[in-house]
Amino acid sequence: MLVKVEDVFKLGNKIDILFADKIGQMKNCQALIKNIIKGLKEDKLYLEFSEKEIADLIQRGTELTVYYVTQEGEKKQFGTYIIEQKLREDQSLVLAKPVSIDYNSFRRFHRVDVDLPFRYFAGGKSYNGKVVNLSACGLFAVIEPQIIMKEGSLLQFEFDLPGNTRPTHLNGLIVRDELMGNPIKQGIAIDFRHVDKYEQAELMVFVTKTELGVF
Repeated sequence: MLVKVEDVFKLGNKIDILFADKIGQMKNCQALIKNIIKGLKEDKLYLEFSEKEIADLIQRGTELTVYYVTQEGEKKQFGTYIIEQKLREDQSLVLAKPVSIDYNSFRRFHRVDVDLPFRYFAGGKSYNGKVVNLSACGLFAVIEPQIIMKEGSLLQFEFDLPGNTRPTHLNGLIVRDELMGNPIKQGIAIDFRHVDKYEQAELMVFVTKTELGVF
């Protein structure tokens, strides 16, 4: 069943939210959509939480994963982030218009061009390259062909997201490899493996922000 963002995020609807608090612990909560403001760059949703103290744990820029269960019992996921932090008790928390996420198709439909430092590990050594295309499910990187990486190989790697103090360290399967350019470089397409919820939400929101021109 196709569920659009507009079908879920309406005035008066209750939504389930997953986020990481200030010390990195995952939290679940419910919120009521109090208002929706249309903007030129992005829409804003104003939320009121069922547990008032929850809003104090969420800072500006925090990534959120929003869940919605259809009448058929199918869970849908949406990615977003906090635009404005709540400063007073009578204020609502403001978040960007969520983007629908289907992890089976996210790789094809929500990719962004990037230029991020990339490091991969092979034979006990570290090698450098750059990520040129990224989604919440995979990436395409350009590397020096010191070690030719083959399709079907498992790889450990990390890359740096803007604003993060730590690199994003993941494992993945090389699903395509090709030689390209002059001088010769190697391109590798990687599908992520065993990504936890926090990392996937972080990637999802980075892609969303990049699409909106925030980065």
